[in-house]
Amino acid sequence: MRYLYLMWSFMLAIFLFHGIRVWSLMTYSIAAFAALILVFAVSVFLRKAWGNFGSRACLLPILLLLVVQTAGRIFFVIHNRSLEGPDGQGAPLVFLVVMFFEQLIFIPGLVFFIWLWKNRAQRISGASQAE
Repeated sequence: MRYLYLMWSFMLAIFLFHGIRVWSLMTYSIAAFAALILVFAVSVFLRKAWGNFGSRACLLPILLLLVVQTAGRIFFVIHNRSLEGPDGQGAPLVFLVVMFFEQLIFIPGLVFFIWLWKNRAQRISGASQAE
């Protein structure tokens, strides 16, 4: 699982860096966030104690953003009963493709967040049993 998490983190960092076209204050913060994701992913891979908390802290804002985005898309489809708006303007294929790529980030990220949380709980219970 550590290998998959490391590969997913590199994919996410490449995705974040690829989106940078013009360097500005916002893009520097995105680059710093991508670097933090990589640092914490490598620390989880090397089984450092501080990597688990840092990785969860980096994953949480991404997951919250994608939960809101996914919920908004689901409510849009329920409200309009199609992938187009009420005026008929829109591209259903683009809607599906974008949602597919969002889910490629969201679903593994959620699995890794749960894995990191369970790993944290095991470390705490293992430490308290050792005492």
